[in-house]
Amino acid sequence: MPLLDKLIHKGGQEKSPEKDVPSAHIEHPSSPLSPSSSAIINGAPPGYTATDSPAASNLTAAFSNLNVSESSIPAFPNEDLCLAHLKLLKTFHSLKEYVGYTDCLFGLWDARCELPVVENRDKALVAMREKRWSLYIARAVERFEDWWLKVLCEQEHAIRLQQSYMKTYTGFIDFPKNGVAQVWSMSMLPPIDVLMVWHSLMLNPRNYLEYCMRFGLKNLWATGMPWHAVDTAIDISFNYQVTEAAKERFTNATGHHWSNTNDHAAKTLNCPRCSQVLEIPWTTCAAN
Repeated sequence: MPLLDKLIHKGGQEKSPEKDVPSAHIEHPSSPLSPSSSAIINGAPPGYTATDSPAASNLTAAFSNLNVSESSIPAFPNEDLCLAHLKLLKTFHSLKEYVGYTDCLFGLWDARCELPVVENRDKALVAMREKRWSLYIARAVERFEDWWLKVLCEQEHAIRLQQSYMKTYTGFIDFPKNGVAQVWSMSMLPPIDVLMVWHSLMLNPRNYLEYCMRFGLKNLWATGMPWHAVDTAIDISFNYQVTEAAKERFTNATGHHWSNTNDHAAKTLNCPRCSQVLEIPWTTCAAN
């Protein structure tokens, strides 16, 4: 029973006053009704001023002028840093939507979901979009690995961890303290898919620290995510745009195309037995 019904029911069970006890009669002076009260009694709603809903530009206005420090990151995230992070996450979401809904990407055509053998068209379309995104992520991971080795390790002149270094235990303790935070420019940023994999790796700080220690990237650990450069590269429409210098730097160093979707259609592997170079296609859907 609702609370209001309980209260009404409980009030109805209370004893009524005795009939022989006269009730007090209090006269109230009559007062004229206000216009709004009169309108309510007459059934007409009160007057109001209509307001328009906020425009889309107003909703994203907070992302346009974020105060993110270029050289230092606060110990605890401030409001602008949190907004910059949300801005990046929204860009990743827009990227996933774009990849999933791009017909014929990686040879995956939506027309396959219209074949007579397909029982549930909508379910098949969802699986097709997830397949495109899975391929995109797999390719992004390989591109990130090459960027890590050929760009990040080279720019810091890092020395990879060796067996002899493991004897000095103090070196591991002091590693997080010895790095110097670097200032990143937009020309140093990787493609959006590589940035997404890098961000995902950072979400596990322990594993990320282990990778930085194994490859001797103490400055990279001290720098963290270059939020100022990332925020500058993303506009209020969540488009990731960098300079031509950044694209040339990534392409020349890694041998990959700047765009994931335009990169090599096959993955190069060395046979573990005969060391022969093999090219394995990322998918054979286009051949069927």
